[in-house]
Amino acid sequence: MTAAPAVVIPNWNGRDWLSGCLDSIAAQTLQPSEVVVVDNGSTDGSLELLAERQDVRTIGLGRNTGFAFAVNRGVEAVGAEIVALVNNDVVLEPDWLERMVATLRDHPEAASVASKTGVLYDQAGEAFSACAGAALYRREAVLAAGGFEERYFAYLEDVDLGL
Repeated sequence: MTAAPAVVIPNWNGRDWLSGCLDSIAAQTLQPSEVVVVDNGSTDGSLELLAERQDVRTIGLGRNTGFAFAVNRGVEAVGAEIVALVNNDVVLEPDWLERMVATLRDHPEAASVASKTGVLYDQAGEAFSACAGAALYRREAVLAAGGFEERYFAYLEDVDLGL
């Protein structure tokens, strides 16, 4: 596993958070192969902010299709073997992507890697399912499972994929 992962960020009216998220991705010790923001019809100036960023590809959906639909379009659009999903309000530690990729590399049986979210996971170990707000996935595993269930507009789609 040598190719850099892609990063997919779903966005809906997240202008206030996007810069912090994108700047934290730009500061990663392992640079992603590409950063794709899938916009769910934002009306808050998010698209204008994204248009100013040379380091981001934007997929505009024109309407709020929900988290699952948006991330599925992002996962389908990238060519990387590994895809990081990151919520627009997440600010990553500079070595987050490097550590996540190393963990996936060290566990070839794993389809995804969960990161610490909130107060969870003080020690490394097996998790039932990754929280898709800040996780790494093998792209082929997500596609083989049919992606995130789009009937789950928001919430529980990552648990469903884990099942």
